[in-house]
Amino acid sequence: MVCSFLNMGLSFVPPRILKRIFPPIVTGTVIVMIGASLIGESGVLNWGGGSNDCHNRPETGIFQLCPTIFAPKPLPWGSPEFIGLGFLSFITIILTDIFASPFLKNASIIVGLVVGCIVAGAAGYINGSSIKTAPAITFLWVHTFKIRVYGPAVLPMLAVYISLAMEAIGDIAASAEASRVAVDGFEFDSRIQGGVLADGIGGFLSACFTNAPLSIFAQNNGVIVITRCANRSAGRWCCFFLILFGILGKISGVFLAIPNSVLGGVTTFLFASVMTSGMRVLTYLKWNRRDRFILAAALSFGIGNLLVPEWYGHLWDGIDNPSAGLQGFLDSITIILETPFLSAGLVALILNLILPAEEVMQSNIVVHEDGNDVDPEAQISDRAHDDPESIDEKDRDVKKAPVELTH
Repeated sequence: MVCSFLNMGLSFVPPRILKRIFPPIVTGTVIVMIGASLIGESGVLNWGGGSNDCHNRPETGIFQLCPTIFAPKPLPWGSPEFIGLGFLSFITIILTDIFASPFLKNASIIVGLVVGCIVAGAAGYINGSSIKTAPAITFLWVHTFKIRVYGPAVLPMLAVYISLAMEAIGDIAASAEASRVAVDGFEFDSRIQGGVLADGIGGFLSACFTNAPLSIFAQNNGVIVITRCANRSAGRWCCFFLILFGILGKISGVFLAIPNSVLGGVTTFLFASVMTSGMRVLTYLKWNRRDRFILAAALSFGIGNLLVPEWYGHLWDGIDNPSAGLQGFLDSITIILETPFLSAGLVALILNLILPAEEVMQSNIVVHEDGNDVDPEAQISDRAHDDPESIDEKDRDVKKAPVELTH
């Protein structure tokens, strides 16, 4: 609750400073890493049967089979049946976009989910237990706790809220790009400020409801791309239905009954759309040496963390019996290191602030179609040496028109 004021404070930072801190090279990197992280940590894992411990194939416990041993038809993670169900949903989205009417194209995600659920239900992978056991109506306050501040948890939670702010900025930039509105300028900066403020207020309210901080969901960017709907009224209706489904437990049970593999086939497609939005934001770069250097350094941490998440696992082995304060500090560093988009985003942010901008220099070097660099003045000088009469007015204009290069 206390740490949520960090995001609220960031939202009042002047747009000029926000633009300096979060240019496209930072937001684009964050969006790409968010999409990649979601594909690896959620989408593909669910496609294979579940993103819980069942993907490790333990020999004992309820996660021996996916999603659990109590499922209607539990199977080992990665079984052909799970892969096939996810692929059915995935290919249905593609076929709908190719052959269906414009209306169904905009609803291809729903079509993919429905087709996958129909086949999964017919094959016996769905039962009504989640619906039967769900209460008819649930309330926001179920348990109450005394409000207090636990000091050692402040630093780790600050790291969490920094992560949420970075994710919010990246997702808002991706939403703007997917919605075909400006990704820079005053209007975009105001969107960033409003989104970060909403994130802070949402985190404060979620703490009041005895819940963890809420974050902007990157999957919605994929929904915008697929459905071609970026209307705010549609978003407000979605918020209304989410609140309604949270109160009506039976409806929530219907969504919980969707098999992980079906959901994974759809969400993998959506998360990949988030990645493409990040790539689109990165096209706004000049791709000079400085931009390439920053992006390479940021992706070194982000991609490395994504591919080898345990590389920092023994970082604190040499510290014995740390105090509560020190443990909180170490936990905050661990949160940064274990979050690919956060580590990559922070590296890009820091390097963008400290590396000097490239200077523009004047040069007469031009590149011919064959790829060879040629100095026009040198060519003219050679011709003048051989035949002074061959120099015409056009050649003199060439000597007066320098070409701008950066290095």
